[in-house]
Amino acid sequence: MTLRGGRGAATVVAALLAAAVTTCSTSGGGTTGPPPDKTWPNAPPAWTVVSDYDMSALNGGGWTNAYASDSVSGDLSVINDATGPANPTTWQFYYRKGNSALCGTSPGTEYYSLASPTKRLYIGFWVKFSSPFSFPQDPEVHVQVNFTAAGNGSGIVWDMTQSGDVYWVNEFAGNGGNSNIYSTHSPSWSLGGWHKVEMLLDYAGTGKAWVDGVLTVNASGIAYPNDGGFALVEFSPTWGGCTPPLAPSVNGWIWINHVHVRTP
Repeated sequence: MTLRGGRGAATVVAALLAAAVTTCSTSGGGTTGPPPDKTWPNAPPAWTVVSDYDMSALNGGGWTNAYASDSVSGDLSVINDATGPANPTTWQFYYRKGNSALCGTSPGTEYYSLASPTKRLYIGFWVKFSSPFSFPQDPEVHVQVNFTAAGNGSGIVWDMTQSGDVYWVNEFAGNGGNSNIYSTHSPSWSLGGWHKVEMLLDYAGTGKAWVDGVLTVNASGIAYPNDGGFALVEFSPTWGGCTPPLAPSVNGWIWINHVHVRTP
């Protein structure tokens, strides 16, 4: 299992796709099943919450810091941010000015191992980019919330660009992987403010993603691998791809505030 970020590595940005969303059934004009979650409105209401974490520690709530050295260096840390939309504790990823070692990798990696593989997955989280933020030459940052498949060291990368556009790339090895799946929408991203991201993944070949409640990605025909499903959820916000010696031109940060994961 590869944990460090980078295009072609086992880390993606945010659980994206969906389909076959579980909805409440009706009978005789009434509604059965749990009501929608107002905080995570696109979460399938009947699914099980497997993680709902406030980022109060780098090793807590079932989440693990993959590389202890990143916390020692200060590249990955927990801070208090009174503007946090869900809670004040926040994971901070530091993109240090002049650090060419960031090319194709991330300041830190946090991951959550699912109890058993699943072929359908929901994830929601809050994210904020600093303003200014130095984007690589691409110009994109793979803010990767990786759903690594069981026995398959790759996933789907969510790319967030300087212009505010978002799209993602299928990096599953084989089975149609490495094919770009672009969103077609007006820019909805901005620096310096919090944004809510929700995503649903479904091995049936579909995927959806919402940014601030707006459907941003609605894809079908996605080639998932022939395996047991997603086994790992991971935040590894990678700077690039890029080719060294490219490095951030200014100090920048990405913050993650609260994460919510559900499975059927």
